[in-house]
Amino acid sequence: MKLKRKTKECLGCQDQFITLKNYDYCQDCAINGNRYISKTNQCSECGDGSGWVKFKDSPKRPCKLCYLTKANMKLTKTEKYWNEVDLLAQEKIYQLFTNNIPLPNLKLITEPYRYEDKQEKLTGLFLHKDVDYRTLLTDLESQWDDQELPNKEVMAEEATLWYCQMLMKALITDLSDYSSYEPSLFTDLTSEN
Repeated sequence: MKLKRKTKECLGCQDQFITLKNYDYCQDCAINGNRYISKTNQCSECGDGSGWVKFKDSPKRPCKLCYLTKANMKLTKTEKYWNEVDLLAQEKIYQLFTNNIPLPNLKLITEPYRYEDKQEKLTGLFLHKDVDYRTLLTDLESQWDDQELPNKEVMAEEATLWYCQMLMKALITDLSDYSSYEPSLFTDLTSEN
């Protein structure tokens, strides 16, 4: 059986190349010597999860995605604790907002997001981008640095409480610019009348 030559477009550089086999990449764009898209793709950069990327006629280099993934796996117990507290606190703040303020269809966005990456407009609560929230978590972390850490749920509630207090102060400060502002409206907010 004689193989026929095919003209294909390289998925890497989009140049046309001639092949006898059904390659996905031209010879120059082969990743780690592989010209096919890996069906068991363990990493979208190096393809095989080896942690190295090698192109023809260039030195091999470390895979950035594998490095970031493995670096995330090497978090200390304390770093993992604070990451979990962060996510729990964001969820608690989100629940407080959506349960008490009419914010229909407001989503909690916890992952890094850039508009260019997603071809849609995304609206929601981006607490991980709020400087005050990030500063508050950093302050809490430094306050508890040398002490035994409480339950994650308790720490998330503490972060939520301090964040809401900071938010209320900012709201009252902004409301004080209104002509009908009366400080006495906000003096007994915790009393049950």
